[in-house]
Amino acid sequence: MASRFFSFFALYFGLGFASPLLVTLANREDLAFSPLWFSFGSLLLVLALSAFSYFLSGKTPFARSLAIASLACAFVFALQGNFVHDLFYYGDFNGDLTNWREYGWKFWVEWVGFLLAFPLFYWLLSRFRQIPVWLALVPVLSSVLLITPVLFNLKANAALGLSDEVSPDVLEFSSTLNLIHLVPDGFQGDIAREVLEDHPKLAARLDGFTLYRDHLGMYQGTAPSVPTIFTGLPFDFEAGYDIERTIDELKLYAYPARLQEKGFRLDYVTLSSAYCVEGAASCITRPFNDLKARGYFRHKDEHYSYAARQLADLTLFRHLPMFLKEKIYNNGDWFFADTTLDGSSPWPDPVLREWIDNMVVAGPQPRYKWYHYIGTHIPAHWDADCVFNRELERTRKQYYDQSVCVLTGIARFAEKLRELGIFDETAIIISGDHGVNIEPDDNHGPKANASLYVGIIGAARPTLMIKPLKSQGDFQVSDLPTSLIDIAPTALDLVGLTGDYSGLSVLSIDPKLERTRIFNRYTSAEFWTGEAISNELWTVDGAVRNLETWSLQDVYYKHLAPASYPAINYNSAYETSRGLSLNRAKPDDESSWIGGSEFTILVGTEQPGLPASIELELTMPDFMKAEMQSFSITVNHQTLHESFSLDNSKDWTRMTIPLPGGLLEHGNNQIVLKFSETATPENRIDDWHAAGKLKSFRLIQ
Repeated sequence: MASRFFSFFALYFGLGFASPLLVTLANREDLAFSPLWFSFGSLLLVLALSAFSYFLSGKTPFARSLAIASLACAFVFALQGNFVHDLFYYGDFNGDLTNWREYGWKFWVEWVGFLLAFPLFYWLLSRFRQIPVWLALVPVLSSVLLITPVLFNLKANAALGLSDEVSPDVLEFSSTLNLIHLVPDGFQGDIAREVLEDHPKLAARLDGFTLYRDHLGMYQGTAPSVPTIFTGLPFDFEAGYDIERTIDELKLYAYPARLQEKGFRLDYVTLSSAYCVEGAASCITRPFNDLKARGYFRHKDEHYSYAARQLADLTLFRHLPMFLKEKIYNNGDWFFADTTLDGSSPWPDPVLREWIDNMVVAGPQPRYKWYHYIGTHIPAHWDADCVFNRELERTRKQYYDQSVCVLTGIARFAEKLRELGIFDETAIIISGDHGVNIEPDDNHGPKANASLYVGIIGAARPTLMIKPLKSQGDFQVSDLPTSLIDIAPTALDLVGLTGDYSGLSVLSIDPKLERTRIFNRYTSAEFWTGEAISNELWTVDGAVRNLETWSLQDVYYKHLAPASYPAINYNSAYETSRGLSLNRAKPDDESSWIGGSEFTILVGTEQPGLPASIELELTMPDFMKAEMQSFSITVNHQTLHESFSLDNSKDWTRMTIPLPGGLLEHGNNQIVLKFSETATPENRIDDWHAAGKLKSFRLIQ
């Protein structure tokens, strides 16, 4: 009898308690539920449902069959949710389109295996004359093991914010000095510049502002960008993400902490309370992980029901195979948590609108306000008139229109400051955390490395606009070379303060400055693991729109790279090479194009002291007219003295190149080949060009 109760309990425990609690603990600032009250209430509900199912099943002649079926489901869902789910990467859930069918046969094997698992477990369990209680508790134990590490790590992941209650004081602005920092997410600089060039009347409403068209972001995502904006410190990818270290760095280096020391009142509307300086007057978290914009004032009655629907979506997503995950995720709109519910704002900038409609000029205490909002985050959901439409296409034109909406909101805010007589007393920073992954319209020059694809270039081009105090001149566009690390010193400079930062205040950059800036593209799937994060480092030695000035410097891969690549293809070289045109649709190709004039590849060794050579097979493109191709080889930033050549032949050429002693290091070694010639097929209409094809690459020791 006890085994029948626990057969039902095992099913309800995983789906109704353990997984929802895991989701709640991981999203405490996104969901309305208190983890403590949720765990208490859901456990009581699980016990009640288990007792109710036990009682009802006992009234039927199918009590044993129902118990076995329930336990079989518990095993299948536990296996899927607690083990299989973590074998795959599902994307960043940031509004970008996903295609899990790219996993190929694994996608279908998971789906078929999921379906077959139900009758298989039912058959296996029915072999028992009586199911032992310990067997019924196996799925429960697996769920307990899943949530235990999170429970023991509560301190490191604790919600750090103040009360969610909104005081009317947040609508007050100083009569003497204000610093406003607006962060429209994904706000791409070249699109903002194009909008203001095409709309001179809108630009005229932004008198006093300067847009920095040569601004370079540092990462393609929000998580590393926001700490860098605050502190001016580059993100340490090899150390990995650690919330406590981030908070410590914010305490020491975040520019709002310096403002607080000088008597500023700090008011935040932020994605996470971790970004708020301790002692801030307000820290209102308004995350938009679900791609829904919300203002200060939320609809509490709908907020809790919406959180329940979110919880259902995320729980089912964990326990179902990718075939059904597609239906649950619903291209980012989710199955139960519909975009139009929860009193979410019909505009992308609701707090800005609440400031405009309710602004009060208070006393002389200086005020600082930070507002990070949905801006032009993918996907595009607003047109130029700020009318919400989630059916918009993901084109440059749609992000252009949404940028019109965002810039119009900023212009209205500036006009309200003028109306209340505090425009001159207000400095404003508008900084995107990253671009929106759309190809910039002003790119020019050939790129040496094919890994510099258009989405990354767009992500590296966030908007930066500055309005100093008492700035009344016409709207301007500046060509000064600026970087994400410049925002913190600029913020302090705008209000007459200084700080110890490696970046520069844009107010004092020499127009003749020749500057090398950096951009890191990182592996998103590794970011939240707490471990080292694979990434690549690019330097830009000129204007960001000139692709010739971009240079790949380093590729960091946290695992040991292969020493041998018998075939160069997506499966073998995607994580450990850059500059090769690897075909995701044909992951087992025998060779790959060198898409540009260079490629970088990592080879691993645990015995760097042994004599070594490189063996590679390559050929020139049949559409290349040059009779010979020459190339250089660089190993760990040291270029070999000899130059190498390759004749134009239809056959593969195998070359063995000895390496001088002392070049190799323990672990991964970065090898770069740079070629003298590239060519483009006559039928290509884009700027793709190739130096050759690479079939194999080996480090021989």
